[in-house]
Amino acid sequence: MQTNPLVKVVSTPSESSDESSELNQQVRGRAPTIQTRCLRSRNIQIREAEPTRPRTRRIPPTRFTLKKLDDITAMRMQGAFAKSTWQRRQMLDREWASFQETMRLSPTAGTALRFFSWLGTNLQDTSLHTYVTTFLALHPELKCADTRNYLRGLKMTGGLRPTSQVPGLTKEEAYKVLQACPPPLQLAFFIAWKTASRWADVRSLTPGDMTLISPNEAALMFPTTKATWMRPFRPDLLVHIVHDSDITRLLGQALRLHPSRPITNVTTQQITKIIRDVTGNKRLSSRSIKRGAADLLMTAASKGLVPVETVGRLLKHAKTPQLIHDTSVRYTTNKAMLAVALGSGKATKLL
Repeated sequence: MQTNPLVKVVSTPSESSDESSELNQQVRGRAPTIQTRCLRSRNIQIREAEPTRPRTRRIPPTRFTLKKLDDITAMRMQGAFAKSTWQRRQMLDREWASFQETMRLSPTAGTALRFFSWLGTNLQDTSLHTYVTTFLALHPELKCADTRNYLRGLKMTGGLRPTSQVPGLTKEEAYKVLQACPPPLQLAFFIAWKTASRWADVRSLTPGDMTLISPNEAALMFPTTKATWMRPFRPDLLVHIVHDSDITRLLGQALRLHPSRPITNVTTQQITKIIRDVTGNKRLSSRSIKRGAADLLMTAASKGLVPVETVGRLLKHAKTPQLIHDTSVRYTTNKAMLAVALGSGKATKLL
């Protein structure tokens, strides 16, 4: 029998049960429920318990201005997406408002379709697909059969197939760039290559996220990545780095920094310039680091040198199947040994 935790249940004589139950229902101000009728038939009286007191004293709303409450709300919401995503959403919303004002149209689904067509005159299908998806997330009231069909049509005409991709770095080019980097930057580039990571993800690392296991082994725990923004304990954030030679000197560059200070402040534009200057290839960019590592590892997987599932987890893509649950990572104290157990070292030693 399930009971309400705010209700005390006591036994009473049978002759007074009906009268007491009716009185209790009148006090509550609602009709007897099925549970109440069952209790009444078993000669049990229902008596309301005293309300519990709040644990802490609440601050009166009058102590806050509306702007202060809005600022608190914005602070909580900004963690839902990366800064670049918020900037793209703000830009898209400004363009939408300007389009309506210029064309003198009301915000309807038909106007949204015209807005998509106008955006498409200056964008490739892949970029337009991203903008349309973002727009419909911002304005769910405009989702209808027409806008969904427009998005479906983009997918069918190549909206999910990029027309051009930056080439990947070869292993020789990667180590050539590594040798050309100054000491503070060497560690960041080494980690980006060995963990097949985006440059923005490496910039979020601090010395406190690193553990030296042996002279040629280290473990990392990425704070967040593009794919794990809302899941800080995803297993693929733990990476076991295995190298042929001693990496103590490289990690020593980070140990001299403050534990909470990022290991590098070099932007994606700056590392792109360094890569192009060193290799002489103007088509390369910061994305070439992860793409080159992925190409090398997939080639190794095709030869049976590393499981393809391990490669997928090292790439840290959003829907990659995980070996263990996030809660297991959160409960584990020794994250370095867990990184070793997850097996990413089989892939990093090939890079």
